[in-house]
Parts: sequence; structure tokens; C-alpha cells
Amino acid sequence: MKPIKCLLKESISKEVREHLEKEFDEKLREKTGVLYDKIDGLEMEAEGFREKIEEQRKEIKSLKEELGDVSHRSKEAMCLANFNEQYSRKNNVKILNWKEEKGEDLRKELIEKVKEVGVEILPWQVNAIHRIPGKKGGHRPVIVKLHNSEIKRKVMVKRKELRNKNVKVVDDVTSNNMALLTRLSNHRDIVQSYYFNGHIYGKTEDDRKIRFDLFDDISRKLAKK
Repeated sequence: MKPIKCLLKESISKEVREHLEKEFDEKLREKTGVLYDKIDGLEMEAEGFREKIEEQRKEIKSLKEELGDVSHRSKEAMCLANFNEQYSRKNNVKILNWKEEKGEDLRKELIEKVKEVGVEILPWQVNAIHRIPGKKGGHRPVIVKLHNSEIKRKVMVKRKELRNKNVKVVDDVTSNNMALLTRLSNHRDIVQSYYFNGHIYGKTEDDRKIRFDLFDDISRKLAKK
């Protein structure tokens, strides 16, 4: 038999061990509970962030759609305004290289110039005629508003003869259409760009004639044709 002293020692050690184990388990459960609470809190916070991100994503998508719609309507409005402006100029011609003189009578001189190439115009058939700002150091261009399209046609037919007299007659094209003509002339697949009857056209190497609008993607439109 073990001595009483040893038995007491073993009993005390067992009690101490059990007490320590119990205390450890309680603290572990306490710490684990706190950790789980924090994890639950983080998960709830993360879910809140996910919901906010989804809401913001939907808002961004809605704003993009709205912006796209506004951009589309804005382009349509600009195209319509440009068309109306060009239409208002349908009977106009622009004259370049016309020597500028002090006290000049542009209407009288125009009638005389076109008469020299066989076109008869009466004073009342010139609705308006005036110079507009041009390049510094050069003669300012002249805008002529003729009475109707038939008179304009007669003048335009004689463009070559007028050019031989150092007077260049061209269509009065809007600034937006001029910018489009420049874009076309700078494109590698366009060999010629020109204005005709209110619209802008580009000619390709294979002799295709394609009408272009202000905001057309030139390469994409050529690929579709």
C-alpha cells in the first residue's frame, strides 16, 4: 500500500490539474466566443460592404446608360442643327481669291465677273453679298446668297472658267462639314472627299462613293460597306 503522504500528494495534484484544465477550458471558450463574435461582426460588415458595392455598381451602370443616352441625343441634335444650317446655305456660294479693294461694290463686280463667262445675273437675284473673316494677310472670302438654286447651278457650272480668272467659287459649307471633309481627306482609305447637295461623301480606291455623317467612325463604316 502507498503511504498516506503519497496518496495525498497524488490527490492534490489531480485536483490542481483538473482545476487548471477547467480554468483553461473556460478561458478558451471565452476567447473563442469573443473571436466568433468578431468573425460574425466582420461577416456582417463585409455583407454590408457587398450590398453597398452592388448598389454603387447599379448606380454607375444607370449613370453610364443615362450618359450614353444624353450623348446620343446630343449628337442627334448637333447633326440636325448642322443639316439645317447647311440647308439654309443651299443657294450660297463662297468666292476665294477675290482681290479686295477699298470702296468695292461686290454685287456689281460679281454680275460683271459672271457675265464674262456667259452667266447673266440681275441685281435682285443676288440676295446678299459680303466678305467674311479670312486668313491674315490674304483677301477675305466673299459669301454670296443667290436667289434660287438654278442661278447657283449656272454659276457653279462656270467654276473652271472663273478659276482661270483667278476667282475660285466653291459651295458654302458649314464648319462641321468642313471638319468632316478634313477627317476624310486624312484617312488612308479615302482618295477623295467632297460636298454634294447638302451631304459629305468619301470616295475609295475601288471607286465606292459613301456618304458620311458628322460622328461616323470612318474605318468602321468603310468595313461595313
